[in-house]
Parts: sequence; C-alpha cells; structure tokens
Amino acid sequence: MTASTTYPPALARYRHTAAPYALITGSTAGMGEAWAYALASHGFNLLLHGRSEEKLSALRHSILSQNVQITPNLDIRYVICDASLVPTDIKPIREAIGKIANLAIVVNNVGGSGGGYDSIEEADPEKLEDEIATNVTFPSLVANATLPKLRQQQPSLMVNVSSISGLFPTPFVTGYSASKAFNRHFSMGIYHEEKALGTQVDVVCLGPGVVVNNRGVQGGGTSMAPLASTWVDNAIKTIAPKFWRSRPPAWSLPHTPHNMAAQFCKWLPESVALGLFRREMIGLRNNEGNNRAGGGSSANGTGFTHLSARAEARSKAKLSANASKSNSPANAASRNGPVSEVTQAGPASAPEPERAPASAPAPALTQVAAAPASPSTAGVSATKASPHLSKKSVDESANPKPPAAGPPSTEILAA
Repeated sequence: MTASTTYPPALARYRHTAAPYALITGSTAGMGEAWAYALASHGFNLLLHGRSEEKLSALRHSILSQNVQITPNLDIRYVICDASLVPTDIKPIREAIGKIANLAIVVNNVGGSGGGYDSIEEADPEKLEDEIATNVTFPSLVANATLPKLRQQQPSLMVNVSSISGLFPTPFVTGYSASKAFNRHFSMGIYHEEKALGTQVDVVCLGPGVVVNNRGVQGGGTSMAPLASTWVDNAIKTIAPKFWRSRPPAWSLPHTPHNMAAQFCKWLPESVALGLFRREMIGLRNNEGNNRAGGGSSANGTGFTHLSARAEARSKAKLSANASKSNSPANAASRNGPVSEVTQAGPASAPEPERAPASAPAPALTQVAAAPASPSTAGVSATKASPHLSKKSVDESANPKPPAAGPPSTEILAA
C-alpha cells in the first residue's frame, strides 16, 4: 500500500492503518469473489478462504493483475479450510489470522444449500449435518476466532451474510431457511454485545435475495437478480457512513428491489404471506419432479443451486431405465435403486406407452425474476462442497453450464 493512493471513501473508517487486511470466507465464487475484488479496490490487503487451492491461487493472481497500478504493494494470502466438516475445524483460519497484525474487516460469507426441495422427512441426514455445519457452526466459529483481532484494530467491521429466506419460514428448504434465520439473530446478538461493551467493532448482517453468479453476464443482471458485483457495491454503500449516522445498521437488505419485496411480504397478514410462500414452494417442488420425469434440465427455479447429487442420480436412473424400455412394475415404483435392480425385479408386464419428453424449463434467471416476493429468493453464499453437501450447492462450485440457447445460469449466493 502507498500513502499517496486515493481510495473510495465508503470504507475509510476501517482503513486507518497503512496495511489493513480483510478476511473473506467463501471467496472463490459469487458474492465472496465480488467482495474480494471490491475490498482490494478499496485499499485492503486480503486473506481469502476457500476449499480449492487452484481456485484461490487463480483468484489471487487475477486480483493482483487488476490492481497492479492502483495498489502495487497489495498483499493477498489465502487459507484452505473445509466449511462442511463434521465436527467443524477452523484451525487453519485461526493460524492464518494469527499471522496478521491488523485485521480490519471480516466478511463471514460462506454458506450453502443441499439443493432440491426435499421435506425434512425426505432429507438425507448427513446432508442436513453438512448444511448446518456450513451455515451455522462454521460462521459462528469464524466470528469467535476473529472478534479478538477486530477489537485490536478498532474501528473495524464484521459482515455476516443471512438471506431473505431467513425472514420467513420456507417449506422444502426448511434447514436452509432456518440456518439463515440463525445467521441473522447471531449477528444481531454480536452487534448488541459490542454496543454494550462500548467497542468500535461494527457488526452488520446483510440479506441477499437472488444474485447472478456469472461475471460475464452482459447488461448487469436484472433488478430482481443483480450481478454479485452489483449486490456487493450496494452492500458497501449501505455500510458507508451517512450524515445521520457514522456506523452501519445491524441489519440490512442492501439491494432495493429485494428490500421492497421483503417489505411487501411483511405488510401482508402473516397467514397470507406464508400461504403465498407455501404455494410457490409447492410449485417449485412439483417442477423439480417434472424435470426428473421428463428428462429436463436440473435448473432450479429459485436459483438456489442446481439439483443435489442424489437428485441427479435419481434422474439418471430414470432415464437409463426408460432407455432400456424395461417392462418391470418396479421401474415405475422405484426412486433410488440402481438401474440394474429396477430393470430385473418383478415379473414382466405390458409395457407402458412412451411419453413425449417434457420441454426444458425456462432458464433459472427468468423463473426467479417472475417471483420477487418468494422466500426462495434466499441468498446462498459461497464456498464449499462435500460428498453430502453437493459441490453444486455451494457458491465455490463451478457454475452449471447454460443451455444451448438462452441466458446464463443463475445461483443464489450468500444466503
């Protein structure tokens, strides 16, 4: 960093030393990646967290290349840590921050959804454990580890990422919705602890809705599905001091269309609002089932993520069974069994007439934008996948390939 460099003023409150650092969890895709680029442009050295050294190294190189003229002495480090481990272990993060003298900002961004629209009864127990570890335990321990460092660097900032779905009970993504509600209450609890203790550690919880996880999208996304970079820019504006306050609010929906949609739902009688959410989620769940049966794309209507590995396995088993034209009754009854079991079990019966394949569903971006008030506009931030929490259900995973024609895929990030 150089003293003569002029940076945007929005985060100047936390840039009061020569070389402040910012930790971003889940930094290799989506909102986490957008935070990394933004904070570097605001004059902060970076400690990037993720699970893939290859992606972390590539991101580091890209940010350094973009900032070589603005900040020639920019220091970017990274730490590899699995957010979904059970039990959770953040020892690598504790060691990494121990080597940083001036940690000024922590963006507690990591999060993930198991994918699909299973009821709690249908959910894979191990996947539920992974989801809770990623969305609840990991960010809680990160806050526990970093608060002492932030108090050494006052004024400093902790950003926790919740979701619009954390405001309303959302069926068929019940575990995810509940974990995002936890994020909000957890963050606001820390906010009031720091206020009671009289510190200058600012704690803010942000609630994203649908965010486009594609840096190459032309036109800047849509009003209800902004680019991750647009959403992060709005978040920084929310955090920035205003003439009536010097510190950020405890809770904010920084993207105006998302905020308006959430406020509209709050104005409705609770029974009406929750009824609308319930019907919307039933429709999305049914659409997921139709996609499986018709061999359609596993694009997810809310943009949460594409289907989990288990759901994809079911779809492949169904397609394989249809291709072999099995006439076994078990072929229609089985959901999860291997194809070899499905096609060989039971006596033969008259084959069913073939159905015309269902047409592919509309791209996720279009479907999401059509339902702005849905609780399914939940943010899913970023980083990590395990054998149970599918690599497709976290923002650090590779984006799904778009259909041959149509707009790019979307994911909800960070919430």
